[in-house]
Amino acid sequence: MAAKKSRKKKKMRGARKALAVMMVMIAVIGAAAGGMYIWQREEVKAEEQRLAELEAQQRAAEEAARAAEEAARKAEEERIAAEEEAKRKAAEEEARRKAEEEARKKAEEEAAAEAARKAEEELLNAHPELRSSIIYTLPTGDVTLDRDVLITWLIDNGDGTYTRDEDTWYTKARQYVAKMAETVNTRNKDRIFHTTGLGEIILNTGSYYGWEIDEEAETNKLLSELDAGTVMTREPIYISKEVAKKDNNNGIGKDYCEVDLSRQHLWIYRGGQPVFETDVVSGMMDEAHYTPPGVYLLLRKETNAVLKGERLPNGTYTYEAPVSYWMPFTTQGHGLHDANWKWAFGGEEYIWNGSHGCINLPVDAAGSIFNLMTTEMPLVIYYSEYFELRPAPPSEYDQYVAALQAADDAARMEEEEERLREEEEQRLREEEERLQQEAEEAAWLAEEQAAAEQAAAEQAAAEQAAAEQAAADAAWYAEQQTYSGYDEYTEGYDYYEEYDDGYVDGYQEYDEYGNPL
Repeated sequence: MAAKKSRKKKKMRGARKALAVMMVMIAVIGAAAGGMYIWQREEVKAEEQRLAELEAQQRAAEEAARAAEEAARKAEEERIAAEEEAKRKAAEEEARRKAEEEARKKAEEEAAAEAARKAEEELLNAHPELRSSIIYTLPTGDVTLDRDVLITWLIDNGDGTYTRDEDTWYTKARQYVAKMAETVNTRNKDRIFHTTGLGEIILNTGSYYGWEIDEEAETNKLLSELDAGTVMTREPIYISKEVAKKDNNNGIGKDYCEVDLSRQHLWIYRGGQPVFETDVVSGMMDEAHYTPPGVYLLLRKETNAVLKGERLPNGTYTYEAPVSYWMPFTTQGHGLHDANWKWAFGGEEYIWNGSHGCINLPVDAAGSIFNLMTTEMPLVIYYSEYFELRPAPPSEYDQYVAALQAADDAARMEEEEERLREEEEQRLREEEERLQQEAEEAAWLAEEQAAAEQAAAEQAAAEQAAAEQAAADAAWYAEQQTYSGYDEYTEGYDYYEEYDDGYVDGYQEYDEYGNPL
């Protein structure tokens, strides 16, 4: 309707402009032709009258339109007001419903929270270890062990209660520490190192440097703290640590000592800048004496020490070397020290004429290195070139022991030969004694046999004589019986023999037939 009204107004303005133009033209024409003036004036008046009527009609139409528009506006306003009222009432109803819903939800949530709080309190009373909270500060970031993790170490009974099985509890604690160690441990692992003049290399730190959690000790400590309901922040128990974080030169830091065993050269860095360097001589390139690569920390620093080789069975050592500066970095005896017996350093001296494994330093450089290095400064040792090791030669200790063994073997052989000789002599003596004894026994047997034979002959002769005597006695007895009969006194057993020198009592027993017994 507003657009239609605008179009009518534009039409009226156009008509007025056309009338004005016409009047101007009439004036111009009237000036040119005065005879036509009156007629045109009448035409103009007629046109004005017509336009006035049109304008009156237009005003009436516009007034009617305005009235209709006002009525429509009022009707629209009333409709909008009704809609707004309905919306307001609906909003009030919705607000009331939401308020009631929120109140109900809040009440339910509060009831649930209270029930959860009571259940949690009962759970914590039943398992006070769940009150523990230990925040581990690790080089990889903090890790929290609290109730949310610990409850998974318990056995869920399915009714809101839990049971602590000691074997499961221990296993879960051990697994937790092991998993933590996996993310932390760097000992015996590869890392990138920025060498002097050669760029980056891959370096294995070895077993002397790097993070490593003592899993057994940490597990035992953790279990003890959980039983006590401990709440604390701490580090785990470490076997080994690094002096810097990973983002600080890959854990090496800005202060360190670098030794390239292929170039036989040493550098010392402070604050990331080189402050000292020198040539060195490392261990001979065989399996027993080469200097092992890796990352180390000095175990200690000593002055005026005596380096000793292997202890021999006789109490002496394979070598004893006094040095002014001693900086060991392994428990096997590897270290940095001055070597006044060396006159050449660097180059290929180490391959065939190197040390027993230590890094030999020039005398005029050892003191500076001793003063610059600390036990908190990593010692990075590497071979920048491929190398092969010769088989290990026999050690001085082995040679000494072999010599002792050879001497012992010779002594034992000599003792064995002496023993065999003595045993042979003893055997010969025993054989000679046996033969002599056998000869003596044979002679004795011969004598015994001869004596036995003589005794037998004598016995036979005696028996012969006895037999003859018995015969004679029997004859005599028979003769006596012929004259006097049986001797009741002798009863056939006793008799007297008469010899030239008189009577001799010759008692002899005889049997009933007169034979001597």
